[in-house]
Amino acid sequence: MNNWKKYKLGDLVTFQRGHDLPKTQFIEGKYPIWGSNGIIGYHYEFTTKGNGIVIGRSGNIGKPQFCKEDFWAHNTTLYVKEFHNSNPKFIFYLLQTMNLANYNSGSAVPTLNRNYIHPIEVEAPNLETQTRIANFLSQFDDKIELNRQMNKNLEELAQLKFKTLLKDKDKWRKGKLGEFFEIIMGQSPKGESYNENKEGIIFYQGRSDFGVRFPTERIYTTEPTRFAEKFDTLISVRAPVGDLNIALERCCLGRGLGAIRSKYFSFAFYTAKSLVSEIKSFQSGTVFDAINKKDLENINMIIPPIEEIEEFEKFANPIDLKIYNNEIQSRTLATYRDSILPKLMSGAIEI
Repeated sequence: MNNWKKYKLGDLVTFQRGHDLPKTQFIEGKYPIWGSNGIIGYHYEFTTKGNGIVIGRSGNIGKPQFCKEDFWAHNTTLYVKEFHNSNPKFIFYLLQTMNLANYNSGSAVPTLNRNYIHPIEVEAPNLETQTRIANFLSQFDDKIELNRQMNKNLEELAQLKFKTLLKDKDKWRKGKLGEFFEIIMGQSPKGESYNENKEGIIFYQGRSDFGVRFPTERIYTTEPTRFAEKFDTLISVRAPVGDLNIALERCCLGRGLGAIRSKYFSFAFYTAKSLVSEIKSFQSGTVFDAINKKDLENINMIIPPIEEIEEFEKFANPIDLKIYNNEIQSRTLATYRDSILPKLMSGAIEI
């Protein structure tokens, strides 16, 4: 702790409000437009050089996001205009340990004012130590990002293989989704059974729990009702209808979800992906868009011969298992990173 000192946050960085850019004025380009929830589009101009940091200023406030490339900082954000003898990645990790949402200056709409956060007292080491800490923590994020990109490429490979099946339909027969796959509709357990203590079985309520390919961990229930099994295809059945994920493990389904089950789990997932537009067209809700079990089962599909499905499974199963293993590794890395982050950023442990 000898090289750690107390600073005001504004001594380390200067925040600036983002720049107005209505959606109607987006002009397609290579520069990401960062809003309070992430990238909201792309533009032909940028306001800020990477490496940079934005935090939500309006609506979803306080969450720091690191921007490697040049970018447009939207007016729903604050961005770091200048770093004062500080490492950008270190500042990004430091901001993650600060609950900036507590500095809300708005009323009806949460708002973060830079004048409220510049005076916050923080502790930071010298630039050399900042860089060492940032480089250590970046190893976790870099590997997680590598896994994410690898999974994206792997899924595109399996998707391409599936599309080659669709080109030769002479041997395929017409059928219904419920004829070939088992459809399970969710049913929420009693509210008092929910907990954050990992007691019981993991419970997903709807599309809000979905990640890029697998759902994110939310809550548990001690009184589970309807189940999805590992590698079942999960589908949102209430607004928005038709979003897909894959069950990482046995889980309880809330009423906003359904599951598509088959021993040919890769074929089930890529079939569902190919039918998303048809599934969305069957929305039968009144107040809320929704699809019921009968309509889901009656979605038209073309069923290939079993030998072709099995051939596809031999190709796609190893790919999907690699995607699964990459996801498990990324979540383990993120858990360890998050556990060590506050200790590193307080100087409690050294690298």
